[in-house]
Amino acid sequence: MKIAITSKSECTGELREYIQRRLAFALSRFAGAVQTVDVLLDDVNGPRGGVDQRCRLIVKVKREANPVVCDTTHEDLRTAIDLTSGRASRTVARTLDRRLERRNQPSIRH
Repeated sequence: MKIAITSKSECTGELREYIQRRLAFALSRFAGAVQTVDVLLDDVNGPRGGVDQRCRLIVKVKREANPVVCDTTHEDLRTAIDLTSGRASRTVARTLDRRLERRNQPSIRH
């Protein structure tokens, strides 16, 4: 699983390490199915403040046409990262369950 972190503002080494640990924890059980995770961090309102720290995860799952995209905005960046990684974990699990159901579904031929 490759993790690429992109930030429009300053992203410290400590924050990068936190993101990698959090994503490893949230997505480790899907390590065989997840190809890449793109992390996009953004301060939506800039210096004006408010609820504006956004974390977007784009998770590319093997043999799936569309990536899993999760987006959360919160006043604290670490909380936004936590919420988004939890949401991504649940969404990837649901995606893989659907794929398994499609594969196990009996085919009807006429």
